[in-house]
Amino acid sequence: MRLALSGLFLASTCLVPAFAADFNTTSKIDHVTVYPQGADVTRIAEVNVPAGEHRIILSDLPASVDPRSIRVEGEGSSPLEIASVDTKSLYINQAERDAQRKVIEKEIASLYDERTALDQTIADANQQRTFLSGLADKQFVPQSSTEPVKGIDVVQLTNLLDLIGTRMAGLAKTIQDSQLRQRGIDEKVQELSAKLNMLAPTDSYHTETTINVAANAEMKGTLRVSYRLMEAGWAPYYDARLTTADTGLAKLQMVRRAEVTQYTSENWDNVSLTLSTTRPTGTTAAPELGEEELMAQARRDELYARKQMNLATEAPASAPVADALQDMENEGAIGAAKVEEKDKKDVPKAIEQRQAIVELAGFQANFVIPGRVVVDNSGQAKKVRISSDDNDAKLTVVSVPRLDPN
Repeated sequence: MRLALSGLFLASTCLVPAFAADFNTTSKIDHVTVYPQGADVTRIAEVNVPAGEHRIILSDLPASVDPRSIRVEGEGSSPLEIASVDTKSLYINQAERDAQRKVIEKEIASLYDERTALDQTIADANQQRTFLSGLADKQFVPQSSTEPVKGIDVVQLTNLLDLIGTRMAGLAKTIQDSQLRQRGIDEKVQELSAKLNMLAPTDSYHTETTINVAANAEMKGTLRVSYRLMEAGWAPYYDARLTTADTGLAKLQMVRRAEVTQYTSENWDNVSLTLSTTRPTGTTAAPELGEEELMAQARRDELYARKQMNLATEAPASAPVADALQDMENEGAIGAAKVEEKDKKDVPKAIEQRQAIVELAGFQANFVIPGRVVVDNSGQAKKVRISSDDNDAKLTVVSVPRLDPN
């Protein structure tokens, strides 16, 4: 009976999950989808949790995030179940930040004092070098026209040169060490200034997100946390360029661009960017659609009738003549293609501009900006290129008689 109880106890202890633990992790912004008003931000966080029920805590979400828009997904080395996602606003202790700022400011002031002392050290060393140079000149060059030329003792000259050389080398080493130390001070001050800017008063609150998870085994993976902010948007603008030519048709180039701005409390640094034409509202009711009359069918009928009229007025050529003309056109096209291919090898290649990839989905369009971009939160517009079209333009000049006031 004792052996049976021991076996049952050991088996039951193997079924007990690991104790719950809190894992504080940081995340970075990876992708942003910007709407005409608002943006969806996606952060990624690397996690490593053992088996059991745990809480993953993210404390770097901005205060203005809409809690209802937070979504969590991801993948890992083993299955992971998300039970719930909780959010709360936490107050940033400004007094603690002020204390940290004072420590950094005091360190910067101390470095500036040290740099000023090094300036004085360099100035003193340069003055001593000037004095030693003048002392050596006095031993060889008469100071006045009436002063006789002194004789030169070889031993004294050797000792003097050794003394001046040793002192000059020491002073040069002092100046070099002081300048190197000043360079290190400048780099340290720049680093401390960056930390000081990070501690500048911004939001008094931030959003803490707690993800309650359960893992059957140890899991290493990536979580993607997305949320919506309203302090961002984009607006289109267009460039039109007309190029005229002496012969042939003129060219009209239309370039579509976009300006992206954001006033959030976070910087979008090295992120993939997508511009969407949708306007999310976050409401629970369907929107009311307004009526608008479309003249697409009437326009289509007009174009079809015009095409039929043009076909009726064109006289078809006879078969032999048409075949001969077709052969001549083919031979001319082949010859022109060879000449054009030869000319292309000698022509410099034009610099091309990256354009967005257009994704059409139903009633919306998404413009995927290639590469990675940086959009800071200063409100400065980030300009990106979407697409361009080249069209033939027909120029028409209309002239009217000048009005005679008499």
